[in-house]
Amino acid sequence: GTFACYLFVFVANLITLIKVTGVVPSFKKVFIKPFVSSATCGVAAYLVSLLGEGKIITIGAVGVAAVVYFLILVILNTFEKDDVLALPKGDKLLDLCLKLKIIR
Repeated sequence: GTFACYLFVFVANLITLIKVTGVVPSFKKVFIKPFVSSATCGVAAYLVSLLGEGKIITIGAVGVAAVVYFLILVILNTFEKDDVLALPKGDKLLDLCLKLKIIR
């Protein structure tokens, strides 16, 4: 029930986005790469949580998951120049990203 509702809203929003803006999002860029990154992030958090219970393990799992998520996004070459330029001090961040080859 709930999944079907969210799926309907997702599809309706996607159709509206395409009709209103004329932009068809890249399925791979918008859906596949973030999904792979979030799935890997979840696995990393789960594996860290197997080390035990408590606040420290939970904080560690969240930290490791965040780092893994970012690294997978970099490995999959998800970031683009416009994404970085939209951030505060984006021009300096872009220079750093290009130097570190985070953005190709």
